Amino acid sequence: MAKASYEPASSSVTDMIEKIINTFPDKFIHIVPSDLAVLFKDQTKKTNDEIVTQIKARTRVLSAPLQLLTQKKVLIEILKQDWELSSENQKALLIFHELFHILFDDKKREYRMRKPDVKGFYELLSKFGLNYENADTFFTAALNPVEAGK
Repeated sequence: MAKASYEPASSSVTDMIEKIINTFPDKFIHIVPSDLAVLFKDQTKKTNDEIVTQIKARTRVLSAPLQLLTQKKVLIEILKQDWELSSENQKALLIFHELFHILFDDKKREYRMRKPDVKGFYELLSKFGLNYENADTFFTAALNPVEAGK
């Protein structure tokens, strides 16, 4: 399988990140958008010869040397093809989910990742439903309050 290639994400991604942070300050006030490096990735991850799993996005804290070189602290990789085919609400859910991974350790003054277990994501499941069936309605209302009231 060929290696993945990367490119800077489009402004539609950074605009969505800022919109989500501003719409949900109680959840994401600790995230500084300029601390985020956001890239599009062009390839899926192959788990074995028969199954190809698409990873829509991945978020991680950068190592200290990479933080020094890039002046960024957290990397978000997004599968470009998936982003381009997603609705605005699907994009909002993806960004909300990825930002939800990011925590800030006040004592150490650094970002860290939320562990992806059911307990850690209980809030997402209770808000959006087990299969995220309520996400579309939620993001329509949250991101477009005037339209939702029509």
